[in-house]
Amino acid sequence: MERARLELAMEHDRWFDLVRTRQAETAMLAAGKPFQAKHYLFPIPNNQLIQTPEMRQNEGW
Repeated sequence: MERARLELAMEHDRWFDLVRTRQAETAMLAAGKPFQAKHYLFPIPNNQLIQTPEMRQNEGW
């Protein structure tokens, strides 16, 4: 496990891997940093929401 963490840290992919595997909250809290469930999704850009009126913003953003 440590080897994978080191490799992903150098590739700047660790955050996305933690989010994808739903481990981000545990990792952030262990590091003493705040985390909200909305961080599992990115906000949809406002221009996209304007162009696609039927699209709704991700919850929490």
